[in-house]
Amino acid sequence: MAADLVQDSWTRIDAWLREHAPRTFATLRPPAGDKEIAGSLSNPAIDSSWYAAQYTQDQD
Repeated sequence: MAADLVQDSWTRIDAWLREHAPRTFATLRPPAGDKEIAGSLSNPAIDSSWYAAQYTQDQD
């Protein structure tokens, strides 16, 4: 259930950025993959459902 809420939130954020800030939206990377998520599981401070949906911006 929490993962669904997180995904729903990111879907709304993506839609807003796409419409109102397309250049910012274009800098977003895709969600973390299985390898990145598996690596995060060793850190109890990171909720893997959040990490799976989290986007990061390119720093270029």
